Amino acid sequence: MPAVAGDLQEISINNVTYPVTSDTDASRALGGFENEVLPNGDGSARLKKMRRKWRIGGMSVACDDAINNDQKNLQDVADSKEFIPVVMYMADGSIFSGTGQIEGELNFSNQNAACTFDLAGPQKLVRQ
Repeated sequence: MPAVAGDLQEISINNVTYPVTSDTDASRALGGFENEVLPNGDGSARLKKMRRKWRIGGMSVACDDAINNDQKNLQDVADSKEFIPVVMYMADGSIFSGTGQIEGELNFSNQNAACTFDLAGPQKLVRQ
């Protein structure tokens, strides 16, 4: 069976579902550890393990003020002091979930009726 690529279907952020724009090419890091091998003078080496957050970069979602999944809801999430539930539905039918927060700037484009942002969180994104 071939790998299936394509549009992200939708993303749920704090139990509000947003359709992902079809031109979104989001990058995903599951979180966990990043490794660095550090050499020693005698030719041996040591392993440095650094914990990394999960991250979804370059997300773009349709924002429709008329049905209340608008920029204000996303800004309310960014303003909160808690990690919130995030569920992402992929083109191949797989689902990834975790808890996280909007990271960086939240931008709304009136020409595209879309908000762009990044998401990140502790632990890992987990495939359901």
